[in-house]
Amino acid sequence: TLFRSFLVTASVFGWDTLANLLKGKLKWIVYVVFALLLLLPLVHICKYHPHEYVYYNQLCGGVSKNYGYYEMDYYQHSTRAAAKWLDNYLIENKLKGNTPQKIKISSNDHRAIEYYFRNDSAKYYDVGYIRYYERGNSDWDYAISINTYINAYQLQHDIWPPKGTIHTIDVDGKPIAAIIKRENKADYEGSLIKAKLADENLSVEERSDMFGAAISKYREALDFDPNNETALLNLIELYSATNKLDSLIYYTERLVEVCPNENFLSYASNIYTHIYQATNNNVYLNKVFELSEKMIAFNPYSPQNYYNLALWYARIGNINKGNTIMENCIKKNGRRFESQYYQAIYWVQTGKTNDAVDLLQKMIKKYPTHKDECQSVINQIMGQNK
Repeated sequence: TLFRSFLVTASVFGWDTLANLLKGKLKWIVYVVFALLLLLPLVHICKYHPHEYVYYNQLCGGVSKNYGYYEMDYYQHSTRAAAKWLDNYLIENKLKGNTPQKIKISSNDHRAIEYYFRNDSAKYYDVGYIRYYERGNSDWDYAISINTYINAYQLQHDIWPPKGTIHTIDVDGKPIAAIIKRENKADYEGSLIKAKLADENLSVEERSDMFGAAISKYREALDFDPNNETALLNLIELYSATNKLDSLIYYTERLVEVCPNENFLSYASNIYTHIYQATNNNVYLNKVFELSEKMIAFNPYSPQNYYNLALWYARIGNINKGNTIMENCIKKNGRRFESQYYQAIYWVQTGKTNDAVDLLQKMIKKYPTHKDECQSVINQIMGQNK
């Protein structure tokens, strides 16, 4: 707030100084230019109220050019407009109050929809929370999804909003909220079957039948929506458990194509790690390297991403490459605790235990709140040396 106030004050003084430098009619040019520069933001405010704070200067391309590269509705204000639209939609289609059971409405902004539907939840709506990327595991009829936390790649490539979207709240032609109608519940039905696999009393035949039934449901969900992340994740888990490598590889590749966020990249990397360990095929090791590089590019401020990649290079004998990666980690993240901690762990893994102990002892003095964490590693090193 203080910085913004400074910018506003500096801007006012700047325009005033510029106007005073010019004389006569030329002075009015400053005011005309100033008014013209205000025109576009004013139009934006009038056109997109009450979501006018979702704004990027036209000099950098406006909202449409920055969509998927920077946050938009980070306060999730569009939930109100989405909830109001959905309520009107259900009234107009004579669904509100005319269904055997309450209509299930879920959102990743559940507290807001609980408030906006507070007068209707007792009779008409069953309101709940869903994580967007786990939406297929829950039972809902309509969902309100705000584009906060949606993967940038999906926003940039029109993978979000998902299939089933019946309305969007837009700013500058780009959706910031989506109302989704559940037209297919095969993924949820698959999750119900999959949950039964936890029963230890199942016979081999029963378990096999349930695996097949769950897989069939998730495939049905993908036939309806090829970008259904829930179905892809569950198919990967099921095929991993049944050790069907061809299908496992296919759906893992598909998951990375659909949503290359950090969590899914890490998950896919673990899958390829297990496949490499089972087959000793370097093709899958290269996949691990490729995904690890993507994870660093996606989040260059996660020291663990650097550590994981550096350790793989160390395992195949390329210590120098691993050292370079950890040096890049320190350069990018500075000498904060997490980056130094992973540097020490990497040194332990590569035999530089004395360097690791020296670093950890310095860290105990610098980061006293992490003393136990560092001392635990030192104790392990000392125990190994004995």
